Amino acid sequence: MTIYKHLLSLILCATCLSYPSANAAQLSGPASEAAKLLNVQSEVDRLLDAQSNASALPTDEVVELQLHVIRKVMGSALEVRAMAGRINDGLTAEYTARNELIARRDSGVTLNNSANFIQDGVFSLLGGGLALANYSAQPNELAIVSGGATALLSLLSVWQARGGSKKDKTDPNMLGQIFKKDSPDSERFSPVVWAYLNSVPPDSKDKLTRREHLIASWKKGGVQTVDVSKAKNVDKLTAIGPGHTRRCETIKLINNRIYMLHDVERTLATLDIGLVELLHALD
Repeated sequence: MTIYKHLLSLILCATCLSYPSANAAQLSGPASEAAKLLNVQSEVDRLLDAQSNASALPTDEVVELQLHVIRKVMGSALEVRAMAGRINDGLTAEYTARNELIARRDSGVTLNNSANFIQDGVFSLLGGGLALANYSAQPNELAIVSGGATALLSLLSVWQARGGSKKDKTDPNMLGQIFKKDSPDSERFSPVVWAYLNSVPPDSKDKLTRREHLIASWKKGGVQTVDVSKAKNVDKLTAIGPGHTRRCETIKLINNRIYMLHDVERTLATLDIGLVELLHALD
């Protein structure tokens, strides 16, 4: 059992060597929060007491408590990785869709510019030839036609710069549960991760949960350019609800969705800090 404990500790700690060790006599804020989140606070307190007083608990009981806490920590760490994997799957799909729209936009703009240059050259040659042949009205008429074609192609280029919209269906993503939408099971967080997102950080000044803080930061804008205070926009971003259609899947919307998914991913990563510091405190 001692070997099993040692191996489990090495697996998790090997990926987190940059984190400082917590003080065995007192848990750090993230470690204490992790212990409460996993419902192992009493076990951790007993282990910390045992560290302070070597004779407080029998060795077998200490090992049993350590294994219980480690199993909880490992299970939660795997849940975090699984949820991060779901977010990464969604991000991969979004990046792919965005790249396809950008490639299609660039191809259309390139063809448009080529057509514009060709028509301008052709009409200029024809007009010049007619002028040399002593035709007076026709060159002017050709110049007017060429100018009209240039204006139309320029307007088309402005429209093409938006990038158009996706042709295939967009599936719901992990933002749905953040906004408390009726997300499918495949796009929902595990109970531990969901509890973490709905908890208030120990150092929070505004007393908002992590989920509420994410939404508040998105409403302030900045990098994000879609107003999430509007229900229709939330439908579009989560791909859930009547406000979402295939035509709304533009480069702008996808960029905002990518930005928000990365925000959620970074928030989940902070749970790892507490889990690792909790393990270090029990070494």
